[in-house]
Amino acid sequence: MMSIVPYDPFKRFASILREFEDFFSSVPVAFENLASQQHVKVTMDETDHQLTAKCHIPGIDKMEDITIEVNHNMMTITGSNNQSTEIIRQDSYQKQWFLGRFQRSIHLPCAVKSEGIMAVHEGETLTVIMPKEKRKLID
Repeated sequence: MMSIVPYDPFKRFASILREFEDFFSSVPVAFENLASQQHVKVTMDETDHQLTAKCHIPGIDKMEDITIEVNHNMMTITGSNNQSTEIIRQDSYQKQWFLGRFQRSIHLPCAVKSEGIMAVHEGETLTVIMPKEKRKLID
């Protein structure tokens, strides 16, 4: 006997959205530095029990500067970067500030449980592990 699985008419569009993200992620060279600080590259891995998102976030040193929200089938990563450099010489003083903020929303390929989500920040990589919800099959 076959199980009935709900039809998702938008499932095919997930791959199209990924293609658009890849296509429009290339930025002219003049804006390369700005884009590298605000664009978060994400790699998704899926197993039977969990989804793992590995995010490359350059310039963010502390987990406190990152917010992760998972609602329905959407994960949103928001972060801020506040840096300053100071150069003191005998006859001059120079101080520069960089204030940046980014946000990236990713459509998840399946439903995940809101409890049990773990995030680990090491270097420039943020790893988010999300347990998958069990599919409810209708007999």
